[in-house]
Amino acid sequence: MNNELQKEVTEPKALEKTKGGVHNKKKRKPLKKAKAPTVTYSDEELRAVEGEPFWNLVHDGKIKSIETDGITVAIERDGGSITVFVPSEELMAGVDRMTGQPVRIYLDDAIAANAQSARPFTGSEIKGVELDLLDKAYKAKALNETIQGYVVAEIKGGYSVALFADSRELADRGHGFRAFLPLGRTGLRRTEGLSLADDHLVSVQIAEFDPTRGNIVVSRRELLAEVRKKEEEAFFTEHALNDEVVGYVSAVMPYGVFVNLGAVDGFLHIGDISWDKKPRLKELVPVGKEIRAKIIELDLEKKKVKLSMKDLNPDPWQSIERTFRPGSEVKGDIVAFADFGAFVRLKDGVEGLIHMGEITWSRIKHPSQHFRIGDHVRSLVLRVDKEQRRISLSTKALETSPVERLSAQFPAGSVIKTKIASIHDFGLFVELDEASNGLVPRSEVSWLRSDDPLETLFSVGQEIEVAIMGYDQRRQRVTCSIKRVQGDPWQKWKNDFKRGSTHKVRVLEVKRAGVVCQLDGELTGFCSRRDLFEGDSEQGKINVRVGDEIEVVVTAVDLTRHRISLSQKAAADSETKKAYQSYLNEQGQGAARTTLGDALRNVKIKGKFKDHG
Repeated sequence: MNNELQKEVTEPKALEKTKGGVHNKKKRKPLKKAKAPTVTYSDEELRAVEGEPFWNLVHDGKIKSIETDGITVAIERDGGSITVFVPSEELMAGVDRMTGQPVRIYLDDAIAANAQSARPFTGSEIKGVELDLLDKAYKAKALNETIQGYVVAEIKGGYSVALFADSRELADRGHGFRAFLPLGRTGLRRTEGLSLADDHLVSVQIAEFDPTRGNIVVSRRELLAEVRKKEEEAFFTEHALNDEVVGYVSAVMPYGVFVNLGAVDGFLHIGDISWDKKPRLKELVPVGKEIRAKIIELDLEKKKVKLSMKDLNPDPWQSIERTFRPGSEVKGDIVAFADFGAFVRLKDGVEGLIHMGEITWSRIKHPSQHFRIGDHVRSLVLRVDKEQRRISLSTKALETSPVERLSAQFPAGSVIKTKIASIHDFGLFVELDEASNGLVPRSEVSWLRSDDPLETLFSVGQEIEVAIMGYDQRRQRVTCSIKRVQGDPWQKWKNDFKRGSTHKVRVLEVKRAGVVCQLDGELTGFCSRRDLFEGDSEQGKINVRVGDEIEVVVTAVDLTRHRISLSQKAAADSETKKAYQSYLNEQGQGAARTTLGDALRNVKIKGKFKDHG
């Protein structure tokens, strides 16, 4: 038997030999280790073997005694009790204690270290409370339960909340877990926050929970969404079309406003706010204003509510003619300005415009120079356009016009002393009072026609006398005159210089068209080139100079344009006729014979100009 075993053992080695007498060694595959059996025991099985766990857990006990450095607590175990010491630093602060009072403490597993001590068993009330709260937090997270927390402070990005603390006092003592409430999870909208002036106790749900890293994030959004959903369902169940609701304006857009109705948000289109054609939203429905509106559309599927304010009242423009008649006086409030005037709210849905030219008699560049927003004003209705929904108003129509005031102060024809306010090509403006000026047209500056610029004759601020000529009520103008302060000299001149009268005059100015001659003081006349006596002058040359005295005949008097026309030729013709008549008279009387040539020669010599030497 042994030989057979030996043979079985040696034969495998012989087979390992190969050609050349060398053994062919083969690698053996490693043996796989068998996995150790895994056994999981339940808590009940462990308790059956090891007994109920006792150390490093939270237990209920009663205060046995109160010491100077802590308290002793009696904890029952296996029909008996053990005494546990809790130092003062492990007690919750601010709690009144008495013997026999129940208390929950965490029992330390430190028997070996304290075996020889008089107080072998120690515990902590603070740890006990924290472990109880930690267990509550785990359950609340697992079951998605709602818990209470107290807002401690506002921090970056949100708020710090003390979970399970129901008062500021407990939160200040450090009671509860500190959790973070992000601003985005504070309300249904990301912009909604908490008012620190209100009660800080809030209901939250735990969104993220990692106590080992100190990361606890809570949220109110899900709770509020649940409440909002129930409120929305109740709103659509309780309300119907044409119901009146009350809400607050939450947002103003160019096309309308959104109204917070509590459970839902309603939309109020710009065309449903007022009967006015173009309502100003910021004045009528500012953010935060409480308004009353009618439900005109309900969409249960999309949860939308459309509102209308104007449907609560009849259209005031249907009876606008009876309420606001042209010529009647009305009252209203200034609500807005534009470059062209001011808008006045006369009643809900009805506004009127006071155009710039109808605000005041004084000149202004913008209505804000005369009015302020909110001013209560009286005005006169000028026009009413029912189709265009427009009312034109005037405040200056109720005021005394400057012309009426000035006409009472300075009657027409009166002469006053004043100062020149400004100078223009068409005339002068003179000061009548602090707010009004009068115009002196160029034609009323002097009785004599002049082309000289007025700036060369007058200066701004110069004191002058003017006569009030008249008032234009429609155009609100006052016309004044400088020349009418003195009498009209043309009444005398028209008699002294009648047409056909002959005068000796002095040449003041020589022009290409003729010469200007002095008649009387500042009065001048004009003798055109064709009316000058040529005499022996060269052809095309005026044979007069400044300072020469010539004899002329008045050919025309224009009282409207204040012009007198003269003629030297006419004067010469008149002398010729006189000489011929004198010749005839002499021949008839038998006087010494004088030839006609001699008589005409004398006229020619008489008509010649003085020697210019």
